[in-house]
Amino acid sequence: MSDLPELNQPNGPVSHAIPGAVQGQQDPAPQEGHDDQRPDEPASGGNPRLLTDGPIFEEFCKVFIKQSIGQFSGQPLRLEPFQRDFINDVLSRDPVTGKRRYSEAMLLLPRKSGKSTLAAALAIFQTLRDAGKEPQTIVAAASKDQAAVIFRQIRAFIANNPELSALLIPKQYHIDVQGGGFIKVVASDGRLQHGSNPSCVIVDELWAHQDGELYTALTSGSGARDEPLTIAISTPGYDPDQILGQIYNRVIETAPDQQFQSGPYYRRIARDPDNGFLLYHYGAPEDADADSPEVWRKSNPAPWISDQYLRQQRFKPTTRLSEFRRLHLGQWVHAGEESWLPMGSWAACAEETVTLDPALPVAVGIDVGITRDASAVVIAQKQGDNIVVESRVWANPYPKDSSMGAAWQVDIEEIRRYLVSLRERFPAAMVKIDGRTRPGPAFCYDPWSFRESAQMLEGEGLAMVETNQTDSRMVPMTADLFQAIVTRRLRYDPKINVALTRHVMAAVAVPRGDAGWRIRKPRGNTTAKVDAAIAMVMAVSQAMQPAPKRAFTGMIA
Repeated sequence: MSDLPELNQPNGPVSHAIPGAVQGQQDPAPQEGHDDQRPDEPASGGNPRLLTDGPIFEEFCKVFIKQSIGQFSGQPLRLEPFQRDFINDVLSRDPVTGKRRYSEAMLLLPRKSGKSTLAAALAIFQTLRDAGKEPQTIVAAASKDQAAVIFRQIRAFIANNPELSALLIPKQYHIDVQGGGFIKVVASDGRLQHGSNPSCVIVDELWAHQDGELYTALTSGSGARDEPLTIAISTPGYDPDQILGQIYNRVIETAPDQQFQSGPYYRRIARDPDNGFLLYHYGAPEDADADSPEVWRKSNPAPWISDQYLRQQRFKPTTRLSEFRRLHLGQWVHAGEESWLPMGSWAACAEETVTLDPALPVAVGIDVGITRDASAVVIAQKQGDNIVVESRVWANPYPKDSSMGAAWQVDIEEIRRYLVSLRERFPAAMVKIDGRTRPGPAFCYDPWSFRESAQMLEGEGLAMVETNQTDSRMVPMTADLFQAIVTRRLRYDPKINVALTRHVMAAVAVPRGDAGWRIRKPRGNTTAKVDAAIAMVMAVSQAMQPAPKRAFTGMIA
C-alpha cells in the first residue's frame, strides 16, 4: 500500500490526519476539541474540551481536500465553526472506553450550506480511517442524479491530490481502496443494498428518499463492524411519516440531553449516547418571522450565504413561503399547503401570566377523534377586549405501528367527566337554549363523532350546542379566530398549551371558493394533528357572542 509521505514524520503538520491503518501503525489517540472558535461562536456542543477525532478530520480536510467547484475552487477545505461543532461532537469518544459515543447522527441544514462537500470529504476520510479493515463506505443519495453529483465530487477530491490518488482508485461506478474495500454511491430510487456490510454510510438529503428501506438496509447491515458510522446530512422535510420525519420526531421525543440555542444562530442539539444517536438541526423556530433579516442570518450558519441572496429567494415571484421556510430557514413544513397564520402571530399572543377567571362565562369547543385520532377540548373566555384560551388534548401515546398503538382508543368517558368538571369550575351562564338560561359553559360540538355523548351530557344539564363543521359555519368562525390572533386579542399561556401550539402550527389553510377558507390537517398520510385548533375555532367564535342575552336554539346549522 502506498504511504502518504508527510505522515511518516511523527511530528509533521498532518501526522494525525490519516490514522495508523494507512501507515500500518496504531490509530492515534483522539484529540481535544479546538479552542479557536470565533468569539461569538458556541464551542463544540457547549464543550470545547471534548475528547474527539474531530481535529484529525479538520486537519485532513485542510491538507488533502482541495475544493473543485464554486467560489472556493482550488482552495483547501476549511471547516466553518458550525461544521466543526458537529464534527467534533459526532466523532467524540467516551473518555473511559475510548469508543465512539455515536454510531448514527443527523445534521439538518438550510440549502447551500455545503452539505454535499462535507458528505464527500467525510466519505473519503472514514474510508481511510478504516483502511486495512476492508472498508465499505456507501453514500446514499435520494436519486441517481444526486448520487452522480456526489460521486463526481469525491472523484474530483481524489484527482486533486496525488497522495489520495495513490490510495483510492476511481472506477466507473465505484472507487477501490488499495488493500481492499470501496466507496460506492447508491440512490434510493435504485436497487436496495441488503447484504452490504458498510463501515460508513453517508446519507444525502434523506427528506427526498422515496421510503426508508434503503436507510434501514444500510444501517442494519453494519453490525459486524467495530465502530460503524452513519451520518444523514439533509434539509428538513415536510412529512412526519417519511423516514426523516420519523427519526427526527423520535429523537426529539426521547433524547435525554437536548438544548436549543438562539445565538449567534439557531441550533437544536439532541444527544442520546446510550443509543448512539446525535442530532444537530440548524434552523429557525417554527414560529419565527420569515421576513426578518435577523431570522435569515440566524438560520444560516454558513458565512457565504448573504442577506442579498436570501432576500432574493424570499421575494422572487416563483418562491412559495413554505418552500422558503424549509429550504432557507431550515424549518419543517407541510407539503403543498400554506400556513393559515402570518409568521410570528401565534407566538405574539403568548402570555405566561394569563389565566381563566372562574367568575366569567366560557365557551368550550370539543373535537373528538375516532379510535387513534387525537381529541381536544378548548376553553375560551372573553376578558374585556381579549379572549383567553386553555386547552386539553388526548392523543395516542404509542407508536402508530406498534400493537399498543393500533389498539389504543380515545377514552370518551374521561372526556365526558372532564366536561362535567368544567360546568362546576365555571358556573356562570354562557348561553340560552330554547329560551332558557343554562348555567355553566356553552359546549360546542360536532355531532358527527360526539352525538351520543352530547345527549348523555345534555341529560346531566350541560348546555350542549350542536355545531356542524360545514363550510358555511367553519369559514366565518375561522375568520373570527384569525382576526383575534392577528390583532393580538387572543391570549394563551404557552407553558400549559404546548399541544395546542403544535396543532395550530400543523394546520393549513384550505380555500373554499368565494366564501373564504377554513383550516384542516395537511393532506397525505401524516401524523400531524389539528384537533385542538379546530376546537379553538368553535370555542372562540362562541365566546365572542354576547352572553346570555342572545337566545339560541341549541343548533348552529
